[in-house]
Amino acid sequence: MRRHIVWALSFASLFSCSAMRAQQDAPVQVVPLNLYGQHLIVVQGSVGRLGKRNLVIDTGAYPSIIDRDIAKKLKLSGHAEEVDAVNRTVSRTAVIVPSVDIGPIRATGVRAVVDDLSSLSQQTGVRIDALIGLDVLAHSSFRIDYAAKRIFFGPVTPLPSSAPFERVDSMICLALRVDASPFVCWWIQARKRRCCLARAYRSS
Repeated sequence: MRRHIVWALSFASLFSCSAMRAQQDAPVQVVPLNLYGQHLIVVQGSVGRLGKRNLVIDTGAYPSIIDRDIAKKLKLSGHAEEVDAVNRTVSRTAVIVPSVDIGPIRATGVRAVVDDLSSLSQQTGVRIDALIGLDVLAHSSFRIDYAAKRIFFGPVTPLPSSAPFERVDSMICLALRVDASPFVCWWIQARKRRCCLARAYRSS
């Protein structure tokens, strides 16, 4: 069974991500967001034929995750896969979601895993239907403005400080140096605006 990284929430006070093939002349579209615990971003979107769903924007989730109730409503069936949940390995059902819509993004045939998101719903006080990762979000450049509680989809103005990254299996991969030695790190987790880099290995 294939192994994947899931359940990793990535946050920053202002986060920008550029799609690999973003249309630089595309108009900017603004989507309002709700913020929980100063770092958990929830927006409304559609999962398959189900509209007005509460979706967590989780740039570290790979693949995206849908709640088991959503999978039942859409009558999705799949197969068990082994997934890495930060500090343990668990078995989850992988399915193909017909479509996911957020603002201008419409992703079809989205591979996702099914999980029980009720604990996250209890934590926020609202029903959480899915965690949406870069496998969906990478369809458009976007910028998250925590102060304004908005997500801006479209061309992104370069920030004063930035670092190049690559997408590997829809995960963020950063190159850095530690004691003059090159390393490559997967960005898989962040908590309350502090980034945690893990799965580092020495680059050849």
